[in-house]
Amino acid sequence: MDRLNLDALLLTGPANIRYLTGFSGSSALVLVTLREIVLITDSRYETQAADEAGAVARIDIQERSLWSGLWPRIAASSGVHVIGFEASHLLHRDFQRLLESGSRWQWRPTADIVEGLRERKDPDEVEAIRRAGGMATRALERILGHSSGWRDGHEGAGAHTFQGRAGNDGAGRGRNVGAGAS
Repeated sequence: MDRLNLDALLLTGPANIRYLTGFSGSSALVLVTLREIVLITDSRYETQAADEAGAVARIDIQERSLWSGLWPRIAASSGVHVIGFEASHLLHRDFQRLLESGSRWQWRPTADIVEGLRERKDPDEVEAIRRAGGMATRALERILGHSSGWRDGHEGAGAHTFQGRAGNDGAGRGRNVGAGAS
């Protein structure tokens, strides 16, 4: 954050929140400072937040608005004056909240900070993706009822069956899943 001249970063994008904290709930804000990561969510997610993000983030459960919980959290973070926000993930009404209720801080739009981290994969992450792809392939093969063909671009009985279920009426208007070029 130093190179961006930010004291903190506010995350509102669900994919970025999940990447940094592991939290998969649908209602959260994350405040990242030089000292800590704080996940702010509501009471519906109290157990889930602790299970998924408790090891990496301080969990702040709010009974009211997440935003009303954000302001005292920022105020309690010493040395926080300039805060970046995810410009591509912030709704206009939430931007208005930053300007009105958060007017004591300076807000700067940021772009693709966490996305840039998500793009880089270490060898363990690449291997995990490879294993997940293998599991998905085996599951699809099992569903289609054959062990190859669709991977090689050849139409197999399973692909025809799947096409029929997907709404292919034979006139080329349905989804042509796994059948190669048509």
